[in-house]
Amino acid sequence: KNMGRKVIVLSCYRGTKRRFMEVLNSINDMSELYAPWGSPALVKRSYVYLSNGKSIFVIDTATSKMLPPLHFWGRFVLHIAGIIDGTIIGRGKCKKSGKYHLMTAQLPHEYVVKTQSIPDGISSIDDRPMGTFRSKFENEFTVKKILGEGGFGCVFEAVNKYDDWE
Repeated sequence: KNMGRKVIVLSCYRGTKRRFMEVLNSINDMSELYAPWGSPALVKRSYVYLSNGKSIFVIDTATSKMLPPLHFWGRFVLHIAGIIDGTIIGRGKCKKSGKYHLMTAQLPHEYVVKTQSIPDGISSIDDRPMGTFRSKFENEFTVKKILGEGGFGCVFEAVNKYDDWE
């Protein structure tokens, strides 16, 4: 399968089952939520992020346009807890196991940071932190295919762009 540019892969972390921002007396207090929009809107810089459990919808408030939706692959994310350095964090339910986990996913660059034009015409400035795993991975590797997926995310085959090593 080809992930494509508009698909994000979530990594699951096993841990105590809790709703974000809520203290539970018992693990049995946990219940599924059936709201049409599973998460409140999050505003980060000039973007608004919404989730309906199957996709993330991003609205650019500067242009009042919606970016193409991002689709979750093999997961239902019910709550978005936050976005830190381009990584979305949320509580979600794995389709395969049916269990709830803390999930994270690296958002595509254009869904996190706007590129600012410099009046002099010196291309642009990017305020994304340098040296992150995502930027290094994207610069050095091309994803060929997904080999498998499990409770902790996906295993995929990648090719090094510099020496074609798989």
